[in-house]
Amino acid sequence: MTSTAIVRQQPSYMCMRKPFYYSNVMIRKGKMDYLTALPAELIHKILSDVPTFDIFLSVFLVNKRLRSISIAYPRFELDFSSLVRPISKNEFDYICTQILYLTPQIVSLKLFDKDDPITPTKNAFFFSKFCPMVRTFSNLQSLTLTYIDYETWLFFKSRLPLSIVKLSIHLVYNGRSTSSFITSETLYEFLLFSPSLEYLSLKMSNYSDKMISIRERNPTLLSSIQHFHLDGITINLPSLFTIVPRLHTLEVSFSNSNRIFDVVHNQPLHIQRLRLELYAITWATTATLLSSLSRLEYLTVIADDLNSDMADGHAWAELLQEIKHFECKLQFYWDAFSHQPVNLDSFRTKFWLEEKKWFIIYEQNIDIDYSILRSDLSSTIDYPSNEIIGILLSESSKCDPTALPTVHCSTVNHQHAKYALLHRYTSIKQLNLTYVDVVFPLNFKDICMYLDISRIVTCYPGNEWISKSPYEMIDFLRNLPNLRALSLCGPILNYVIVHSWPNIRHLRIEHDPNDCSCVICLNVMNAICHSFSYLERFDIHLSCVSNLRQILNSIKKTTVTDVIIRQPRAINSEQFISWEWIKRNTKLLHVNYACDAENSVSLWL
Repeated sequence: MTSTAIVRQQPSYMCMRKPFYYSNVMIRKGKMDYLTALPAELIHKILSDVPTFDIFLSVFLVNKRLRSISIAYPRFELDFSSLVRPISKNEFDYICTQILYLTPQIVSLKLFDKDDPITPTKNAFFFSKFCPMVRTFSNLQSLTLTYIDYETWLFFKSRLPLSIVKLSIHLVYNGRSTSSFITSETLYEFLLFSPSLEYLSLKMSNYSDKMISIRERNPTLLSSIQHFHLDGITINLPSLFTIVPRLHTLEVSFSNSNRIFDVVHNQPLHIQRLRLELYAITWATTATLLSSLSRLEYLTVIADDLNSDMADGHAWAELLQEIKHFECKLQFYWDAFSHQPVNLDSFRTKFWLEEKKWFIIYEQNIDIDYSILRSDLSSTIDYPSNEIIGILLSESSKCDPTALPTVHCSTVNHQHAKYALLHRYTSIKQLNLTYVDVVFPLNFKDICMYLDISRIVTCYPGNEWISKSPYEMIDFLRNLPNLRALSLCGPILNYVIVHSWPNIRHLRIEHDPNDCSCVICLNVMNAICHSFSYLERFDIHLSCVSNLRQILNSIKKTTVTDVIIRQPRAINSEQFISWEWIKRNTKLLHVNYACDAENSVSLWL
């Protein structure tokens, strides 16, 4: 989600962007100008600073000479994950038509945004363009694929050069889970994919949850990978180090942490940077692992469900003598310090405060009884969207109590909100408003006082906040200058649709279990389309709609490109919104349809 978006003026993809400018002189189609008169080599140099989509949608359309020079540009970088707005199917079709014959000139390709629910649909549409024709990306150096299955990977694999340097894949197994053998074989294939591959980022969903060891086939066949990021499976590290001896940057997460390093690796390792996400690891395993990495300089450890043995600052200091940069976030069992409190003095020694200048902060959640030790550096902090109660600092840590981490998503909890909001969270992008027993009364004025509301891009107001003061809620939302995504539920719609919301691009309408009478009819939908005049994504629960056919037909006339229909999990085949139902009951033509495991239907218009 970004804080800016391009306002769509006309539905045609050829009119989506403003004319291309150079030195304040507008280039008019068919006329010579200063830019067009430049040598082709210099124009290519200029194009290196122009996004590829601007080349396709703007520069291509200026005149014949610029188009011919642009077509010959040798280094196209296509990044579908960084678009400031959802791309329509017509625009995407036009771009694919342009690149179909330019594949040898594409050096970087990213498909698609990991947070985009329409990604599987867009992937299928993209690959369908290349199926009838054997087009190879002969000069591709960097590739990112998101939410693809193994069959799709095999299709694309045959079109990739062996000279590829960077590969980032989110691989999804189409089933509940698969065996350890298949998981190991798949991982081995990616590690040995190319002799020039240096960077591999691999996320494996629905693969085996057991410890995976890589079986060595040929001792002389080794991987060239130097940077490796792995998520979704737990790997035996000695088997990895045997296959990938040149590895110097490793980022891994483990669910079975205490078996990651059963045997000390005697071979010298080149790992200099290590980032670990662990679960229930013991200090003995941690010490065994870190003592084996003699060249380690940068270390990040994020671990949950720890016992008190991981809170010994003296033991950590012995292991971290040669480390140049250390970050941590250690979350402990609810009763980890029930017998003996955490020894904060062990993190106040000369080693921590003077030699390394690493300042450790202790936090405690008094409601659910968990505690955290973390470094004061913000890059390791990744809070979930639950309530942040407060920060308890040790008095000798020399940390500024107001220098808090960058928080991207926060929930305001009535019970402790004023205590939490007294701290200056300066970068909240998503604001969730929830409600529990009121101890410290809070209103919207308090939020505006303590938060930088100019940074809020997404807002999810809860029912209790809405019913308490709907008019104040509307005023609050209208005063968020960069609000782009809004989630609503129940009768608040009646208050919202009487206002204009030109900045909102994503609208999500939730099911209200306490008010089943709040359903959207055609008149309400027309009002929504009028109020949200530049809406691009419409996300709605099926129970909120009185007549889905009418709703979908009315959407056809709007600026919406993505439609998401969330259906109940327990739904029979007669009620299920299938692709056949869409074709039979709506006027939507040439629409891409997808349905995930949660019965959520995605339509790409």
